[in-house]
Amino acid sequence: MALTKLVFKPARAIALIAAGALALLGVAAAQTAAAPAARADSGVVVFDSVPETLPQNWVSQGAQAYGMQEFGQRLQLDGTARIVSSITVGFSSWTCENWATSDPCATTPGTSYTLPVTVKLHEVGPDGTAGAVVGETTQTITIPFRPSPTGDCTNPKQFSLDDGVTCTSGLAFTADFAFPSHPTVPGDLIVGVVYSTQTYGPNPTGAKSPANSFNVGLEGVVSTGAVADSDHSVYVNSNNKKWYTADETGNDIEDSWVNTFHAGAHWDPYSPIPIRINAIAAPTPSDPEPAPPVLPTDPNTPPPTPSTEGANGEPVVPPTLPSTPPAPGSTIPVTFAPHTFLPYEWVQFVFYSAPAFSASVQADASGGLSASIPVPASVPGGTHTLAATGTSSGVVVTAAITVALVETGLDPAQGWFIGTTGAGLVLLGLVAVVGAAIRRRSVYIG
Repeated sequence: MALTKLVFKPARAIALIAAGALALLGVAAAQTAAAPAARADSGVVVFDSVPETLPQNWVSQGAQAYGMQEFGQRLQLDGTARIVSSITVGFSSWTCENWATSDPCATTPGTSYTLPVTVKLHEVGPDGTAGAVVGETTQTITIPFRPSPTGDCTNPKQFSLDDGVTCTSGLAFTADFAFPSHPTVPGDLIVGVVYSTQTYGPNPTGAKSPANSFNVGLEGVVSTGAVADSDHSVYVNSNNKKWYTADETGNDIEDSWVNTFHAGAHWDPYSPIPIRINAIAAPTPSDPEPAPPVLPTDPNTPPPTPSTEGANGEPVVPPTLPSTPPAPGSTIPVTFAPHTFLPYEWVQFVFYSAPAFSASVQADASGGLSASIPVPASVPGGTHTLAATGTSSGVVVTAAITVALVETGLDPAQGWFIGTTGAGLVLLGLVAVVGAAIRRRSVYIG
């Protein structure tokens, strides 16, 4: 049999080994810097009048034009879920980008402005009045400027998004409002929208602005739940009783209703306001333990994005963890403050780096939690992230946790050194092997 001589080139071998080790370090650094994944909103739809496909525009009512402090609707929710997690509202933008002059209207496609908008949830009061506020949220929403005139409409100031078939002066859009406080609401509910313009709202600006031509939409299509009454379902707080009616007559409006949030009249067929309400069912002590979460198969998946607010809308209090690093296969005591989660909701614990499920634990009546959870035997020593996720509220709380390096007997504080220099140690070992091979000069394989 012929012999093949393999000539060993030490310089090249060392370079290749070093490159491989550095590549490993680069992968580790990239994994550390990976952005966490966002979580989806929790809940089921209990009311919906937002059309599946939005029209180019819809009839709308604006705070500046109609002297309004608040505009809303009385709704009857579907199902039994009553803890509100988010609400979507339909609006209309009549403002051009060059709103300060606006003659002629001109808008750069895709441009927008922002405005703080508040959504309030009221109980139903007697005789068409709005009752106590049971929940509210304020968010700064992004409002698109209406497009420039397209030239294919009879009215030269209007635009069309379908080649002249539909011509309007405003643009319909929706905005989402999260309710991190998770208010519990009645099934018969009034939703109100509040924002400030030049002379109206909680904080009038005293100056002309795009908000003067920002309106709350109408002409929604109810697919889930119901409006309380097709004629009196819109609630208005205005300084003029004629604005309590869609026909702008003020007929059947009492003088005492003016400047109060009260049911209007004669709104059919313009009702309802496009609104979608997501809510979650209240957890109970008897709720069965949920199935373990489906974990990603990629071992480098980062932990979920932590919530900034707990189930009551207050800032999250970091959990109490032990000062002594636990070992893989042991247990770890954890304590969360009241109101971190919903009362009695199940909370699932997962260790990251490589995702490893620990346990599901039910919160107590206060929404707090105190329990011992297992550290999966598969979790290696070193620093990890412990993620706790409420299965009802969607609240995510994360904390750094160091797991003891029981296999090596090294101080857990050395975990970072080993994690960041392990590839370098491998490199040194391989270089030693290379040195031995150099002394042999060559290898023959037959």
